[in-house]
Amino acid sequence: MRRYAKRRVQENDRYRILDSWNNLIDYGLFIPLVFSGALGKKNNMIDVQTGLRLKKMKELIEEGNILEVGISKIRITNGKTLDCVKDLNPDILCDLNKEKIPIEDGTFDIIIAGEVLEHLNNPYKALREFNRILKDKGSLVITVPNICSLVNRIKVLLGDLPSSCAIPVDEENQERHIVDFNLRTIKRILVECGFKIEKITSNGIITKSKLLIDSFPASMGETLIIKARSVRDA
Repeated sequence: MRRYAKRRVQENDRYRILDSWNNLIDYGLFIPLVFSGALGKKNNMIDVQTGLRLKKMKELIEEGNILEVGISKIRITNGKTLDCVKDLNPDILCDLNKEKIPIEDGTFDIIIAGEVLEHLNNPYKALREFNRILKDKGSLVITVPNICSLVNRIKVLLGDLPSSCAIPVDEENQERHIVDFNLRTIKRILVECGFKIEKITSNGIITKSKLLIDSFPASMGETLIIKARSVRDA
């Protein structure tokens, strides 16, 4: 009995240690300790990620006839909008999980889809539709969460799930993630759907406390930001 109690205490201590490491990750402390040696001023992680993502997306957008897919509170352009939520009053009401986009071939110069593909049952279908309604050599600017970011790799190493990963939920929720992406996967899918990739970047290494590193290999960044161009078959 005494031996069993001792083993239980040891197991509880081990779990407490693991929880402590996970908390360091959750509150953005582990990465700063490793890479910067300091814990700068805390910011809201979502605001930091979104702000950097939008800034870098804008840098990739050209002039032309624009379609912005997935409306948020912060619009990137003044182009036409597409969404499946009627209350958002999009110019084009369309559920990409169920419907073909009601637009003629070769209509738009640019399509912007920030944080959209991870919510779709079949990203291939949506990307082929984007390719169809883009003009020849039209540009596509997309972003997707990176399941293999540096922070997520450390989380997995410590026994935690990556941030924003696709997990089962017992409800219908349009905001839930259905598909996960890393850089290799999204590059392959874009090429298979008829796009030529022109630029790949990310919003850097971010924790809840601050942006740690802006210039870093995209494969390690929190959000993948990609510009690709439609390529018509000869």
